[in-house]
Amino acid sequence: RPLREKIEAYIDRCKKILKQIDKKISVLISQSQSVVVWGTGQLMMTLLAGTSLSHFNIAASVDSNPVKQYKTLLGRPILPLGELKTHTWPILVTSASHFNSITIQIQDIGITNQIFSLFGEI
Repeated sequence: RPLREKIEAYIDRCKKILKQIDKKISVLISQSQSVVVWGTGQLMMTLLAGTSLSHFNIAASVDSNPVKQYKTLLGRPILPLGELKTHTWPILVTSASHFNSITIQIQDIGITNQIFSLFGEI
């Protein structure tokens, strides 16, 4: 019985977090025409399935994994970071644990696009 309660509590926490993230996505949707999403992994798939992110015009995705680059997700290209130098789309970082290092990577190569985090403030 206690395990079931712990699992249910975990699921409830996850739902609350997704609702908070969805609020941020909704604000971003109201401010931007298109966005680039950093990350194409499990969290991105969860966000597409459980938030309003699927209603956003995702112009492209960025992933540092060379195996994923130049493929497509939702019919849009998955690009290496350097390709963003010619675009001005805001960047939505879907990583909670690597946000700071991703931001540094973006800035180090001279990309000045606006950067959004779904976790905490920037």
